[in-house]
Amino acid sequence: MHESRLAGDLVDKAVSVAASVDTGTIDTLRIEIGALNHATPSSLGSILRDAAAGTVIAESDWDISKSDDEAAPNALDVRMVSVTIREVRPCA
Repeated sequence: MHESRLAGDLVDKAVSVAASVDTGTIDTLRIEIGALNHATPSSLGSILRDAAAGTVIAESDWDISKSDDEAAPNALDVRMVSVTIREVRPCA
């Protein structure tokens, strides 16, 4: 349940970012799971792909990693680290 809500929040944020990009599309979303968080990249990835189905980011790639730094201030968090945008230029 917690991972589903978290995935929904991440998808909502990514869709918001995608909506603010008027010259390109979201290519890759990089997510980092804190070392002390119970989620795994594979389980979160599956839930994220399901949550993103039917949205503008459904075809985006998800780069999900798990930190090994247990002393990091965000060791319990899951966060969107970066978004890669593929610029789409109109034909002249």
